[in-house]
Amino acid sequence: IQPTCLSKEQFLDKAKDMNEETYLENFKDRLRQEKYYFSERIIDAFHTSLKCHDINPLTVLAGVSGTGKSLLPVKYAEFMGIHSLEIAVQPRWDSPHDMFGFYNYLEKKFKATELSRALIRFDSYNFPDQEANYNWVKDHMLIVLLDEMNLARIEYYFSEILSKLEFRRVVCEENKPQRVKAEIEFDTGPNIKEPLRVWIPGNVLFVGTMNEDETTQALSEKVLDRANVL
Repeated sequence: IQPTCLSKEQFLDKAKDMNEETYLENFKDRLRQEKYYFSERIIDAFHTSLKCHDINPLTVLAGVSGTGKSLLPVKYAEFMGIHSLEIAVQPRWDSPHDMFGFYNYLEKKFKATELSRALIRFDSYNFPDQEANYNWVKDHMLIVLLDEMNLARIEYYFSEILSKLEFRRVVCEENKPQRVKAEIEFDTGPNIKEPLRVWIPGNVLFVGTMNEDETTQALSEKVLDRANVL
């Protein structure tokens, strides 16, 4: 099944002759024109956090409900020509299988999620025979938005992924033995000799939003050490 978050025609008309500063100022102007008001400091900090995702692979927007935490990354991706995938975190999430999918023992097949289908398209090394019309994604970006990510314990479903993303910095992407150490392994069932693995490239960014109230979970030190929290 093709991931709906990746469309080749989505950003064909995006201008490419503006520098970074001009793009960012135009984005702020667009928000004001659409009656969305964010402080320039927050917008600049969000942009900078995404740029240093190799160091801190998760950007978290925290605060009270109704302040536009989910809206900012969606509008940013839309204006900057970045594909986006919004995932609503559920309180019952307790493992990475909730993000990537799981093996259904009744149907005897792997039940993939939109995220896992998208990541496979970004990993041409492990999946060289994938459809030719997805070769273009290596020149594009994807923002994965984990909306209300602290409704569940983040350590249960995301800490392993954070560790893999952090370890990605010190391994060679083209060296298979090293590469495996930073790859995400999917639960594809007991009869698969070689497990399905995916390398998450640097053009996939992770953003989370979290409400700070009595119904949500706090961030652990492990997550805070690997995230930029705004």
